[in-house]
Amino acid sequence: MKIKFSLLSLILLSCSSQAATNNQPKIDPYTYLLYGAKTESNAHINVKTFTGNIGNYGYQPSIEVSTSTAGQTNEYSVTVNQIFNGIADLKQTLLKPDGLTDDDFIDFLAHQYVPKLKLTPRSLKNGTAEVTEEDTNIDTVNCDFVGLFDSSNSKVFETHNVPEDGVKYQSTFSCTSDALQKNDVVYDISLDYGGIVFQPHFPKETTKGYRIVFLEGENHFSKETIPNGTVKPMVYLNYSFKDVQPEAIAAHPTGPNTQFKYFIDKASGIAEYDPLSERITIENSLSAVIDSLSALGYTASAERVDTKNEANLIFTKRNLPPHVRAGAAWDSTLNKNVIWIDNYDEITSGHFNIGNVYQRQSPIITHEIAHVIGLPHQQENITSIVSGADYITGDKLAPSLSANKQNIVFSYVDSQSLHSLSE
Repeated sequence: MKIKFSLLSLILLSCSSQAATNNQPKIDPYTYLLYGAKTESNAHINVKTFTGNIGNYGYQPSIEVSTSTAGQTNEYSVTVNQIFNGIADLKQTLLKPDGLTDDDFIDFLAHQYVPKLKLTPRSLKNGTAEVTEEDTNIDTVNCDFVGLFDSSNSKVFETHNVPEDGVKYQSTFSCTSDALQKNDVVYDISLDYGGIVFQPHFPKETTKGYRIVFLEGENHFSKETIPNGTVKPMVYLNYSFKDVQPEAIAAHPTGPNTQFKYFIDKASGIAEYDPLSERITIENSLSAVIDSLSALGYTASAERVDTKNEANLIFTKRNLPPHVRAGAAWDSTLNKNVIWIDNYDEITSGHFNIGNVYQRQSPIITHEIAHVIGLPHQQENITSIVSGADYITGDKLAPSLSANKQNIVFSYVDSQSLHSLSE
């Protein structure tokens, strides 16, 4: 027993002596930074999906999809435009102990930035503009993360650079599927992050708001007939509309803006009784929009009021840039939506008089009212009242749900966009 005690004493003395002469073992940099990110308050980086010009983000989609090279039609590239915020603050918070380097921080970010993207199929119900999540015997497409790229197309972490706050970067993914469905099947794009450091600026952006269609031949989404065998992937719904701020057009937080109290600014030059006045076209256009919304199942109304203070929508005239006949914007001073009509010579122009002659709405004014509802600009080869192409007609329109009202304004894509506003 005495011998055993002596050995134990020697062991304890040995450990004590080593502790007295050496520093405490250091925790590895990655584990330390991860622990710090978990324990420090607000120690994370906001990842915001970049939408370009918020009033025209249909032309600058936040998500871009392209086909692969010829002969590899089952491969698609998906690029998400992003801006990071909070990197500098996180670095200042975590790099406090001695011995942690910038390279340690970059390696830590590279390990944490593991975005995940997948395409979830949705089927269009026959004869309607609704999309169902049920009875879809189509596999979800999981995409592989290729890398985070800067404006010079260099991989950010591989070049051992850290992303800068407020600068646009691109996360690129490769998606492979032998059974991607065309035309009447759309895919919801879901983006998420595996690490705890990177968090979406708007949580809704990771699950709703993005939708892609793979076009081939005749379909409900394209204005043009694409030759059979030619697949054209296209993102037609690319933003969570509730997150749009009133820098441009503000959708109501509880759904689309469909309760109009409108004021016609006669002082700006919109005559009340002149048969060539835009007033008739304005009212015809509003009536068509309200009827079409009602036909799609929304509670919509339009009431003319006598003062700007009572209104939530103002129609007025002003000089607009060349080739711009009308525009819609959120007036931060008035705190109201405003539609401007170009102050041109009505006698020589037929842009709005067509609505008066045929007693129907003008596609130009209807387009602007759609912006006030909350719909963004859409790409020209997508059938939509807010695209840059001609007025939509015929079987491209979403079918009516009401027996009393007819939808003469909104397409399948518009119907899906309106539904996104209400989610």
